[in-house]
Amino acid sequence: MTKNKCIIDIETGGFSKENNGICEIGLVIIDENHHIIATYETLIEPYLKENSDQRMTYSDKAQEIHGISIYDLEQKGIQSEKACARISKLLIDNDCFSFIGHNIKSFDSRFLNHFFQRFCEIPIDFDDHFDTMIEAKETIASGNGYSLKVLCELFDIKNTNEHRSIGDCLATLELYKIIKEIQNNYN
Repeated sequence: MTKNKCIIDIETGGFSKENNGICEIGLVIIDENHHIIATYETLIEPYLKENSDQRMTYSDKAQEIHGISIYDLEQKGIQSEKACARISKLLIDNDCFSFIGHNIKSFDSRFLNHFFQRFCEIPIDFDDHFDTMIEAKETIASGNGYSLKVLCELFDIKNTNEHRSIGDCLATLELYKIIKEIQNNYN
């Protein structure tokens, strides 16, 4: 049984998995020693709402935060089915179905499960995860909250591409290592 894990992050057009599209998916696969095996990042071209001829929406505020415009998605994004196939192959090839994410439990996994159930021939379940936000709340005293930005500042983690999926994945990897070290020292 492999001990590979996948740090995963998405950027979206808002907070509703039914109405707001996924703009970008990034992932970093690591081995049991936290060494990077593979990385992948892609923009997703705009797609339709389920059982509708209306396109998913991408709020101006969301575009402002992550800097991904609808034009970027239309010009550089790939089809949802193609993204699912590439990501599924990468996960299967690396025997990796355990995920790590910051706020993955209440945000990313909802979007990812919905997206992959719609567009993937073999849906992937993103519910087996380690949520660095939840674990940080249980492990670290932070008077300023538990956002990825706050925790990166607290531990001097450089996120050179904040609010983009691969930059957030790499920052989450560093945060994961710190949390695991703290947890191991308590046990």
